[in-house]
Amino acid sequence: MATTNSVFITWGMSILGREAVGLEVFDSGIAYFARLKHDGILDDFKVGLAEHGSFDLVSGYVVLEGSEEKLNRVLKSDEYRTLIIKAAHVASNVVVVPCFAGEAIAQRVEQFISARAALGISGAAQ
Repeated sequence: MATTNSVFITWGMSILGREAVGLEVFDSGIAYFARLKHDGILDDFKVGLAEHGSFDLVSGYVVLEGSEEKLNRVLKSDEYRTLIIKAAHVASNVVVVPCFAGEAIAQRVEQFISARAALGISGAAQ
């Protein structure tokens, strides 16, 4: 099945005094996502750490890739929910954003254009 969706997870700075346990949560998250990829539940995942910028807002990210069905399976699992709860207790600004990706982009763009047309909005953004 083709990748049609992704989940974009970001986090900010470690909460003061929780840096060490934050690294443990990070490592366990990477191991969890690697296991999901190995088991075929995720198509792929990518990790990035900010080089510079507003670290309090975004210090890093993980992108999970897969079909809507696969990602829903992950997002509804107790193991994933527990990981996000732990992350929120050791890092600031934990944000989870489900996204369309891959083959779903063209369909969503058409839906966007159709919705604009139904509202009488055409051409460039107004």
